[in-house]
Amino acid sequence: MTRLQDEQEREAILHELNENFVVEAGAGSGKTYSLVQRMVNTVASGAAEVHEIAAITFTQKAAQEMEERFRKALKEEAASAEGEKKLHCEQALAEVDQIYIGTVHAFCTKMLHERPVEAGLDLEFETIEDREEQELLDKVWDKFIQQKKRDDPETMQELISTGIELQEIRPWLEQVRTYADVNWPAHVVNRPDIEEAVHQIERFVHVHERNIPDTATAADLDAAQKQLIDAKRYLQYVRRNNDEAKIQLLEMFEKPAKVTMKRWLNADAAKELRDSTLPAFCETIAATLFDYRAYRYPKVITVLQDALSVYEAEKQRQSKLTYHDLLTVSVQMLKHNLEVRAFFREKYRVLLVDEFQDTDPVQAELVMLLASDDDHSNWREMTPRPGSLFVVGDPKQSIYRFRRADIQIYQEMKNIIKNTNGRVLPLTMNFRTSKAVTEPLNEAFQKMLPALETSTQASYRPLIAPEPAAEEEMEGIYQLTLDAGKKADVLKREATIIAGYIQQKVQLEAARPQDFMILTRYNEGMDIYRDALKTAGIPATAATELNLSDDPVWQELCYLYEAVAAPHRPLNIVRLYRGPLFGLSDDDFVAEKAAGQALTIETEEKAGTNFQKANEELSNYRQYVHLYSPIDALEKIAFASAWPLLASDRKEPEKNLSRLHHLLTLVRRENANGSGTFAEAVQTFRSFVEEGGFEDAVLPHEYEAVQILNVHKAKGLEAPYVFLAHPVKFITPGSRSSEHIERVSGEGSGYFWFSKKTGMYQSKTVAHPHNAEELFALETAYSEAEETRLTYVAATRAEQMIVISRTNEDDKKQKNPWQHLISSLPPLEEINTNFNLIQAVKTDEPDVGEGWFSLESETEAWINEKSSPTYSETAATAMIDEKRKPPMTKADLADEEMSGPEWGALVHKALEDLMNHQEITSEWLAQLCQEFGFADKLRKLEAIIVDFQNEELYKKVNTARQAYTEMPFTYFDDQEKTTISGVIDLVYEDDDGWHLVDFKTNRFQNEDEKDAISEYYQPQLMYYKQAFQLAFVKPSTISLYLLHTQERIYFT
Repeated sequence: MTRLQDEQEREAILHELNENFVVEAGAGSGKTYSLVQRMVNTVASGAAEVHEIAAITFTQKAAQEMEERFRKALKEEAASAEGEKKLHCEQALAEVDQIYIGTVHAFCTKMLHERPVEAGLDLEFETIEDREEQELLDKVWDKFIQQKKRDDPETMQELISTGIELQEIRPWLEQVRTYADVNWPAHVVNRPDIEEAVHQIERFVHVHERNIPDTATAADLDAAQKQLIDAKRYLQYVRRNNDEAKIQLLEMFEKPAKVTMKRWLNADAAKELRDSTLPAFCETIAATLFDYRAYRYPKVITVLQDALSVYEAEKQRQSKLTYHDLLTVSVQMLKHNLEVRAFFREKYRVLLVDEFQDTDPVQAELVMLLASDDDHSNWREMTPRPGSLFVVGDPKQSIYRFRRADIQIYQEMKNIIKNTNGRVLPLTMNFRTSKAVTEPLNEAFQKMLPALETSTQASYRPLIAPEPAAEEEMEGIYQLTLDAGKKADVLKREATIIAGYIQQKVQLEAARPQDFMILTRYNEGMDIYRDALKTAGIPATAATELNLSDDPVWQELCYLYEAVAAPHRPLNIVRLYRGPLFGLSDDDFVAEKAAGQALTIETEEKAGTNFQKANEELSNYRQYVHLYSPIDALEKIAFASAWPLLASDRKEPEKNLSRLHHLLTLVRRENANGSGTFAEAVQTFRSFVEEGGFEDAVLPHEYEAVQILNVHKAKGLEAPYVFLAHPVKFITPGSRSSEHIERVSGEGSGYFWFSKKTGMYQSKTVAHPHNAEELFALETAYSEAEETRLTYVAATRAEQMIVISRTNEDDKKQKNPWQHLISSLPPLEEINTNFNLIQAVKTDEPDVGEGWFSLESETEAWINEKSSPTYSETAATAMIDEKRKPPMTKADLADEEMSGPEWGALVHKALEDLMNHQEITSEWLAQLCQEFGFADKLRKLEAIIVDFQNEELYKKVNTARQAYTEMPFTYFDDQEKTTISGVIDLVYEDDDGWHLVDFKTNRFQNEDEKDAISEYYQPQLMYYKQAFQLAFVKPSTISLYLLHTQERIYFT
């Protein structure tokens, strides 16, 4: 028999029970088997009894698997053992329910329920979920602000004077409360002289604007000239006594704009401006801005600390703990009560911890307090008892820094065990993956990981696979090269190829759907792969968070519940009765009002009317509220109504019913196990539907489907064949960091970057520590290291084959999250794509129309009858598109990419943020282009924005009394018998009244084409005019703004 390379380490795990170990278990190394066997040997040898063992897992699912495997292994050992070992095993089997196997949060809950008084808790303390925690935080914040304004108005006014609005602070409280267990150092910085900086800008503009030609048009100006002109305009309106306005002016010069020398009167002066004067000036202004944000920081921290203190006090008053509180309160109890510490040390003599690289840092302190006999409270200086601690982890798979996981703590814990006569045991044998995969991966990760661990990164260790029994056809690592282009096009093409490949292998019976896994770095685009597989007739599941807010089926169920909970409210009755569940017509409502009846359930109806029937049905549902618990009542109402018929969408009828059960389970958990009121349960149900954020229910047949997941969701999973997909989105590591946490000594320190949103995708920093640049560099190093580990996790999910997607412009665009891996691997062979995707292939998916849904045809007819509208809803743009096709000019036909709605959406977004005072930089525009899939059109977008900034309309918006972008509207058009909705791009008010503007990116080459565009869009502008007039006042002007020529066309 071949000897394993790490056989000595595995033997030590099983038999050296009086030693403490850190087992660094590489991917596929069989760590769960090692954990379970050590637990079995511990009880079989008599080293500890079963009730003295605590095995802590990362998830409840892992705990269930470990418990099942432990019971099975213990039975097998009892059957084969002899003598004392057999007696120990049989005794353990009799007491097996006394072993603790579960998550650290459940472990802490168990301890706190045993000793609540010593922990300073109420005997009936309650653990709250995230949603309830958010509600409590909101209530506390509102109360805190009112108290602060009343009791300490000076502090609040000082903060407001720096340009920070109170409503901006609330998200920052959310940001810092996660790190309440560390200190928040806040170095006090004197207020910088921003007035002097404003004067410097005035002088700078005055000197350099002279070099701009007087005859220059907007199209002639370069970015630096526009920067000067914008600053001059802003100086005229900036309020001298307002810090926020001054800071906005300074932010215009935070980075130097581009200088094109030929556009200046004096080229030599322009060259000097470009090469030295402007960069030096911007550096000076940026330093002032940096100091001002550091000046704000301690003021913000002070308010947040005060708010958090009020929040903690309120939680204690209500006897409520968050999941993080479970850990921190347990640790405080053990640190400060030696009797309690001794009690639990004796109770749990052996601790085994799985997935330690991704657990909360507080857990390290908890474990050391229990594993050590030291009486002091500094866990870093404790010595664990021999045989008391067995920690398993793989630092190469530490990928949850955003959830408080800290690789520094893992390494520190490892060093403590090493330095106190423990050992580190590396497991390098990989029983999961083929040698055809591990060998090239070893070559890659030897380049990507350091030989020795650093403060931010794990060291390289090879994956050693057993010799293959036979060479397989679908083995090794391949690449899938796609032509670069717009993101949506690349993803659709990639998804089609992947679906076709899987379809071919399934049809040839070379693999099953569940043998494939598609991994993406982010959540974006999963539906594209799922839809492509569906087209191919291949079952697939995407592990994304569910959002039902736009699904009318779930809205109708919410309307039903809300009407049952509050039938005296006419709105509840109208929207329920008018919908498909009851199907009352407009005539029914008119007749009801004509009879002088109020639209409530208490109305006395004439027998036989539709309202009377509906009220009787609703009254029956209300009886459930009095007869059953709130959750049971919700379930019975849903199934007694017509909702299951409405939910029997042919696409996924079973799915909707499973989701209902899943939602009711979540509501029960959220509402104190169903002990709240019915109205509270309805409110919670509505919040789940509206806010989403929970994982979808999984049907039994979906376990036999292709899995589509992001890398974080794939942790701990495996599949024979893995696609590393979505090669067109990569976020630079560290670019979105908002905090840096240091835990190298003491209680640790937390530093934060506080930002506010300035657009859908943009934000700007408002306050940061005085040494933010140094801290940001440190955090970026951690983020870059974690990105490499994410790649490691993704690549080690495969058993036999990996296919990595790329585009033929990856080197230039740097947008492929797998690029580092590809460049580190040996040259890859292309995957075979010589096949055609066959649509609508019948699969073995179970017939969900059986049973209840055998009535589907009758149900569909009933739903169609009851849901027939007496009015319709449509968008203003759809109204004109229904009547005629938009004109395609020669310019549009020459470049269809820039004539489509995606390009228009990009330009509209840029203009919206510009007019909402977003700082416009080339970097920001480049990011925006990348997000919308137009990375190669940056210069064209810049030209449009720059030209617009110099037009009269932009000046009018900046000086307007009021100005709004993207104003939504809805109104009923009597002539069309349609509810029309839409969004007006720009609305502003000046001395002449209100003005409506619609931006268009259509291009044209002559007056005829321009007239065709104008004629086409005129009806749309008329809908805008009518909507604004009905809701507000008659607008003074309505106009079409053609961005191609920066030309405004007015309509009457």
